Amino acid sequence: RGVRGGGGGGGHNGAAVPADQRTGKGCGSMKTLAKVILVLLALLPVGILLWLAVPQLPLLWDDRAYWRGYATSLGLTAVILIFQLAVALLAAYGLARWQGRLRNAAYLLYCLLTLLPVQVMMLPNYLVCRAFGLLNTRLAIVLLGVFSPLAVFLLARAMQRIGREQSEAASLDGAGEWTLFRRIYLPQVKDTAYIAAGLAFLDQWSMVELPLVLLSDEG
Repeated sequence: RGVRGGGGGGGHNGAAVPADQRTGKGCGSMKTLAKVILVLLALLPVGILLWLAVPQLPLLWDDRAYWRGYATSLGLTAVILIFQLAVALLAAYGLARWQGRLRNAAYLLYCLLTLLPVQVMMLPNYLVCRAFGLLNTRLAIVLLGVFSPLAVFLLARAMQRIGREQSEAASLDGAGEWTLFRRIYLPQVKDTAYIAAGLAFLDQWSMVELPLVLLSDEG
């Protein structure tokens, strides 16, 4: 009896392992199903937009004004994106390397500038462009879009997290500021630069009010 009881107990313990495995597989299947459902819910608005937009595309094939405006918007966005990243990277590098007492105040100023809506700066931007004779020119849109406080703030914070011992060791080996920026700082903030580029593209592509004000007389 003892042997049979022990054998029965051993069989019971051995049966518990497959049960746990089945439970783990069940949880994994539920997690996968939940992820699939979330992805479908995220893609649902895209599907609705495509369902509404695709039937209207034949109406746009022969509309040259629409495609010309689309190409103009895409070109302006690409130019602004390139120059904005270049300016933001250099400004962020200078801000991250700056050891002055007012550096935290500069960070706070950049943070506050990111909170200002476009409508608040619209009148000052209009007055500045009118003073420089840039109204009704695409150069005005490019110049105002090149300077982005948000991109500078994000990149400067990312560069500030890089250990100073790396730049100090490179400086001892004779590396200049451009070498430090290109070889040490830039490779380590690429992910942040991609994020800043994505945010900049969304911001510039959806910009409506500023072109309406500054390009009011341009077709």
